[in-house]
Amino acid sequence: MGWHAPSLTYLCLNSNTIDDQGLHSMVSGLKNCHNLTWLDLGGNQISAAGMKSLSELFHSDNCSLKDLFLSGMHIGDDGIVALAGALKGNTSLTHVRFNSEEAGITEVGWKALSKLLCDTSTVNNTYLSNHILQTVGYEGRGHDSFGVAQYLAMNKHLQEDAAIYKMFQSHRDFDMKPFFQRGLKFLPLAVKWFERAGKCRFRSDERYLHMLESRKLSAAYQFVREFQVLVLRGQA
Repeated sequence: MGWHAPSLTYLCLNSNTIDDQGLHSMVSGLKNCHNLTWLDLGGNQISAAGMKSLSELFHSDNCSLKDLFLSGMHIGDDGIVALAGALKGNTSLTHVRFNSEEAGITEVGWKALSKLLCDTSTVNNTYLSNHILQTVGYEGRGHDSFGVAQYLAMNKHLQEDAAIYKMFQSHRDFDMKPFFQRGLKFLPLAVKWFERAGKCRFRSDERYLHMLESRKLSAAYQFVREFQVLVLRGQA
């Protein structure tokens, strides 16, 4: 489907018997709608396969979609897991709206959303998590399983500082070893990052300040320990 509608901002396709194949065909056209910010796909016959095809739209260079409506569908765990995967790296979508009670999502799906919003496996993965999404379900009636509601609130209220707060909250120490291969060149970047962290909007929070100082000391200790060895070896 090669249609082109650059001025389109609002598109309601609710209850149009759209299935996975139909959605897949539509995505190539939707990618050309550079100003599309509101899309309603509710009441259709879209499964996990269809959700996966949305990845192409979410990762298009000109994607400006902010609101996605999926009401009236049994999304299920497979569908929400596929949607979470499609949203990795997306920097525009802020609201995914559906009825949590009818969506058929269990802890499997909520865990996938939690990981999308804050992947705690490594510091870098936490940094690369989704810090844009603010609503999953309907606002005020969201699901609080596995920290989903908490992470959404961070994204909404902390905005560009959400990533930093999640990193401090999720990791008692920052493992600096992956950066040691860059030698002392990385040190000024680390210093600048901690300076940036010290200017966050929640810098007056005593708990945050304690976390900040603790992580700074830990990172400094790791650098001193590692590069002292390098100096002794004549490799710095």
